[in-house]
Amino acid sequence: MPLVCSVVRSHFVAIDAANCVRQQNRLVAIRRANCTAQIDSTERSRRQIRRWSATFLVAVLIVQVWAELREPQQLARWQSVAFGDCVASSASWFAQQAITVLAIGFLTTASGLIGRRGVLRRHLTAVAEGWIASLVLGAILFVPLRSDVINLYPIGIALALVFGGWGSWLGATWFIADSRPRWLLQQVGLTLGTVLFVSSAAFFLLLCEDDGMGGDRISSEERRRLVALLRSHDPRDLDEHETGELRLQEPDLNRLAVWGLSLLPGDHRIRVSLRDERIWASASLRMPGDERFGRRLLHVACRGQFKLDGGVLSASASELSIGKIRIPKRLLRLVGPLHVTLRDVSENQNPLVDCLTSVRIEDRCAVIRYRRLERHHRLIRELLIDFGLLDDLESSTNAQIQVLIRLAERKSRRLTIEDCLSAAFCEAQSRSRRGSAVRENRGAILALGYLTGHHSLRAFLGPKTPQPSPEVRSTFRRLTLHDRRDWLHHFMVSASMRVLSSRLASHDVGLLKEEIDASGDGSGFSFADLLADRAGVVFAEHATDSEVEARAMQRRLSTRVTISDFVPDPSDLPEGLTDDDLMDRYGGVGGGGYRRLINDIDRRIDDCAGYRSGNSF
Repeated sequence: MPLVCSVVRSHFVAIDAANCVRQQNRLVAIRRANCTAQIDSTERSRRQIRRWSATFLVAVLIVQVWAELREPQQLARWQSVAFGDCVASSASWFAQQAITVLAIGFLTTASGLIGRRGVLRRHLTAVAEGWIASLVLGAILFVPLRSDVINLYPIGIALALVFGGWGSWLGATWFIADSRPRWLLQQVGLTLGTVLFVSSAAFFLLLCEDDGMGGDRISSEERRRLVALLRSHDPRDLDEHETGELRLQEPDLNRLAVWGLSLLPGDHRIRVSLRDERIWASASLRMPGDERFGRRLLHVACRGQFKLDGGVLSASASELSIGKIRIPKRLLRLVGPLHVTLRDVSENQNPLVDCLTSVRIEDRCAVIRYRRLERHHRLIRELLIDFGLLDDLESSTNAQIQVLIRLAERKSRRLTIEDCLSAAFCEAQSRSRRGSAVRENRGAILALGYLTGHHSLRAFLGPKTPQPSPEVRSTFRRLTLHDRRDWLHHFMVSASMRVLSSRLASHDVGLLKEEIDASGDGSGFSFADLLADRAGVVFAEHATDSEVEARAMQRRLSTRVTISDFVPDPSDLPEGLTDDDLMDRYGGVGGGGYRRLINDIDRRIDDCAGYRSGNSF
């Protein structure tokens, strides 16, 4: 009996073993089938991603060629000029190429990871493939940076190196992530951390603590002397075949540089030195920011050569330091000198190029040789439009001028400045119903400035500007502001200058006029004139700062207008001051008494009813 039980048990064990073998064989077959399907799927994914990469690359190249064929001169213009409106276009161009390089690095690396064996090997190989592909593409995309103007190709390659590496990293980590949302959060955090680290390093390496010395200042006497120097060398006063020479000594060049920096917000310092046909410049620029974190300066120092001859500008830097970072001389040589043919920058500036014969650096002196400049009243306007510093407001301005001329013909001697303001801004309100209120208000202010301010603003208007008859012009000349014609002139010209430039530049023009008057040859320094100047600037800012402010100003001026709502009466302010009076009583321009009176003027203007928020009369 035990033998029978043993045989039966062995039989069932054998059956169980056979079942286990069959089950195991079935599982192996299923695994093999799944593995084969997975391999097929990964191969399809691999081919698909590589197809995406190839399609993306071809599309990028086609778009590049199409853009250059569509506007072949745009890149040449960008290469020649890197300021004004070209700054935005060049930044956009660099951003597009950087994103393209990043995408190629990502797609190439991701496609290289699929189907490879070995974790370390496949990741290193895939990253190398992505990086190399992005570098090759970057080398193609940034070829236009190699020009006769300046060789920025090394900067493009560095950009491809950085963004290609970043794209390769993203592609390598994409397929090993357990969760796509978690991967996205990790990469965003890593990117923000990297940006924060680089920004902090740049903050401490580029910026330094303010030494408390304040910005450079230029006195009223120095400004008057520079104006007289430049006026005495006006190229428009030369005969047809006559040439002139302006020698700017090193101190005068420094004063001009200080004057130019004073038009920028903040306190800045600059020094220029001329030695052995080389120019050395050092500037300390105050950076904007919250003063609770310290007032910071950006120090920039450069030494190099500068020459202008025959319309070709040549400049090269032998030394350059930004903050605590010294740019290697080898990199400066690699970038190479700057060569700009000024005729290629803008056709409208050719009269200036023909006028400027040469500029060369001597010991402690800059020598400028020039010829006669043909008078061309549209030259300034066309140049400012070309370089993106002035909008073309011809249609708006011309429409406003026609409205004001008809108003003057109808009212004649009964015309007031309030009538002009109301008519101009009513027209602006009508024209801006389907357009920009800011643009129409800018056109209205320029039209008012031309007709009621000063005829010299004609240089900033279009070639088809309507011309008033002598009778109409005489009607506009009789207009006053608080019973003074000169205050209306100051108010409208300053408002127009604010439309054409910055707040600081507009203030500076008015101040310069008063400084010249205080020299003894004019009517004397007038704080009343300064109030009219500053009121014009504030008026233009409230009318053109934003669409909301612009439409609010249109509503105010289209109903009831009282000039006192925008310009306080300045009749109680000091006038006719000489230089000595200004110094003795107010400490000169920038002195303590001067600043207190200017602050009082600004307070009076800010308290005007027309500038109060929410006041639409």
